[in-house]
Amino acid sequence: LNGDDPLVSSLKRYVEGEVIFFGINDKNLKAIGNAAMDSKDCLNCGHELLYDNRYLGHLGDWKCPNCGEKRENLKYFVSDVDLKPNFSTFVLNSGKEDLKIKMPMPGLYNIYNGLAAAAASLVLGIASPAISHSLHNCEAAFGRMEIIDVNNKRAMLLLVKNPTGASQALSAIFSDGRPKKIGLFLNDNFADGTDVSWIWDVDFETFNLKESTFVVSGIRAEDMALRLKYAGIEGDKIIINKNLVESVTVLTSLLDRDEMAYILPTYTAMIEIRGNFASKNDDLCNMGKITKRGI
Repeated sequence: LNGDDPLVSSLKRYVEGEVIFFGINDKNLKAIGNAAMDSKDCLNCGHELLYDNRYLGHLGDWKCPNCGEKRENLKYFVSDVDLKPNFSTFVLNSGKEDLKIKMPMPGLYNIYNGLAAAAASLVLGIASPAISHSLHNCEAAFGRMEIIDVNNKRAMLLLVKNPTGASQALSAIFSDGRPKKIGLFLNDNFADGTDVSWIWDVDFETFNLKESTFVVSGIRAEDMALRLKYAGIEGDKIIINKNLVESVTVLTSLLDRDEMAYILPTYTAMIEIRGNFASKNDDLCNMGKITKRGI
C-alpha cells in the first residue's frame, strides 16, 4: 500500500496477512502551493491531519495529533528526487540496495507509479536489475506525457482532469523555471466532466508564468482564458482558438529550435488531438477520428 496516502493506507485494517508500505522519504521535496486535497482528516477519529512533509495533494509524511494514527514505516521508498520538465531522477531503496534511476517521464505522480510497480515487483521476487532496466526504459502511455510530432516540432501531451493533476503537470513543466509555450485545451463533454469549475483550484498563481505564452482551445476556451487572466497573465500572452487541431499547429509554430510545447488537454480534447497527430502506426490514433464524427 502507498503509505504516503492516508486513504490508501487505511486499507490495512481489512487485510489479514502482511501489509507492506511504500512511499517517499525526501526532506527536500515539498508540495508547491495548496492544491485541493482529497482528504485532510483522520479516518480513525476525524481530527485534521498534520504533515511533517507533504509531497502532493494529501500525500506525505502524515500523522494525527489526536489519536496517534500515522504513516507506517516504509519498506520500499524513493529519495533524492530531482524533477525536470522531460524526465525525473531518484534513488529507489529496494530494501537491500539503492538503485539510481533516471525515468524518461516528468512528474512526481509518475515517480509514485514507478515506485508502486517496483514495490510489487520486489514482492514477487523480480531482481533489481530488471526493475532498474524497466524504469529507465518505460514509455508514456496514451496522452499521459506522450510526445507527438507536429510538422517536425515536438509537443508533449499531459492529460488533465482535476486540480491536483493539473497542478502537478505544471510543476513538472516549470521545474526548470524557464518560460514555456503551453496549450490549455478545455472541453466539457460528458467524458471530461461537465463542471469545469475545477480550473479555479489549479495552482496557476504558484508558478512564474508571466513570460510564458498560452494557447487556449476547446469548448470552454474562454473560461480557461479568464482563469489565466485572474492568475495575472497579460492578454497578449493568451491566444484563443476554439479549433483544437488548428491550436496545436499555432502552438508549435511559436517554438524555437529544439524547444518543446506542452499541451494540457481534457480527455476528449486529447482524443481528438491524438486522432490527428499520433503516429499512423498507432492502433489508437483512430479513436479521435471516431470522436470527431460524433459516433
